[in-house]
Amino acid sequence: MSTVTVTITRLGAQGHGVANGPDGPVYVPHALPGETLAIARNGDHGTVISTSNPSPDRIEPLCRHFDPDGDACGGCSLQHLAATPYHAFKRQLVVDALKSKGLTPEVKDLVIAHPGERRRTVFSARQTEGEFLLGFNRTETNHIVSISECPIASPGIIGRLEAIRSVGKALAQGSGVFRMTVLETLSGLDIAAEG
Repeated sequence: MSTVTVTITRLGAQGHGVANGPDGPVYVPHALPGETLAIARNGDHGTVISTSNPSPDRIEPLCRHFDPDGDACGGCSLQHLAATPYHAFKRQLVVDALKSKGLTPEVKDLVIAHPGERRRTVFSARQTEGEFLLGFNRTETNHIVSISECPIASPGIIGRLEAIRSVGKALAQGSGVFRMTVLETLSGLDIAAEG
């Protein structure tokens, strides 16, 4: 591992900032284009140590579980990016995916999903010795960040988190991680578990 200074030139497909290193790209989670950073580099990945010039597109994340310096929920990777560049990034992902298959159709602007409108959520779940964890994996790990709220999920899901936890506790076998997909429908919540 080494400490280097890099400038982020673009966002990668997973939402990580990408810097051009002497031997190829370096991927830095929670970094934005235009930022100059001191990073701890390990191979082609970097961890931010300090930022000398934050991007003007950097905003305060909406969710308290989004914490790049701590126990960050990995459910959202770009809550620190302003809306307009975020929408352009997401649209470009579609354009690039189609182009990689030789397709060049017109791709219109995104249909925006606002906070509280996501009606389908896939939680990671696990029974530990001390508690039942229900949430999302920490960025690039298998560690579950147990949540008490999620600003992008519908109130119908978040308002029933304790009931979803109860179902998960009843389904848990041992301490293995499993997934719980929750879909809000007109007749209530549909829950499917796997793993």
